[in-house]
Amino acid sequence: MQGYSSQASTSKTVLLNGIEYKQVQNPIGKFGGTLNLSVLGTGPKTFNPWASTDNTSSELSRLMFDSLFDDDPDTGEIIPHLAKSFEIKDGGKIIIVKLRKGITWSDGKPITADDVVFTWNEIVFGGLEGGGFQALCLIDGKFPEVKKIDNETIEFKTPIVFAPFLRQISYPPAPKHIFEPLIKKAKSKDEAKQIFNRFWGTNNNKKDFITSSKFKLKRYVQGERIEFEKNTNYFAINTVNKKLLYLNKMVFATVQDQALELFKFLAGEIDTSIIKGED
Repeated sequence: MQGYSSQASTSKTVLLNGIEYKQVQNPIGKFGGTLNLSVLGTGPKTFNPWASTDNTSSELSRLMFDSLFDDDPDTGEIIPHLAKSFEIKDGGKIIIVKLRKGITWSDGKPITADDVVFTWNEIVFGGLEGGGFQALCLIDGKFPEVKKIDNETIEFKTPIVFAPFLRQISYPPAPKHIFEPLIKKAKSKDEAKQIFNRFWGTNNNKKDFITSSKFKLKRYVQGERIEFEKNTNYFAINTVNKKLLYLNKMVFATVQDQALELFKFLAGEIDTSIIKGED
């Protein structure tokens, strides 16, 4: 894969008004509407994906924070997402990632190489993340080197060739302009981790949430429902260059067990229900 530059078969990069959009090659859909789903249990413990230690929090976070790469639904291959392309050099020890120009966080601030480098060097390697990802990043006993080349370009360098690393660098970047000031206030590493873990918890003001993916958190009623509204700054478009996504809202009802979930489905309160194979 020396010098290989990827391009997704299921999407194209289209430059519009200075923004390199991901043009999705799916059939054109209909705009509007709400998708009503459910989550089992008591609901999320945090909306901070880098501090998450439970499945519900992590799953809901994927609606709000995108990764550098995605999986092609047809082939299963790794394809660019927040990234525009990647190039593998030095026999596989160096991966150069190019971000899309002009893409932004939901607050309008640019998503840049600074966010990616900060996420890896300060959150992951700095021991702030809570899901155990740091341990997976030790390659031959060393952390990879992650550095900025320019505003849209990041270099990842490993001490030895490590094939799974391409999937690892898909790790979603965090907004540096939000997290760095918090971390700088801390007087110790332990205090920094405490501040980081509490931030974007379930009791935070929802207006303060900054996202990079399809949705923003609109409302959370503990033990009842989680409401998301679409992120109008999302970087995807359809084949006629209309900004995605199609849905206006996604709402998750909190249900205690699958029996209650099925009841809500039959009552028309949620749109899907998981049915076990034995049933």
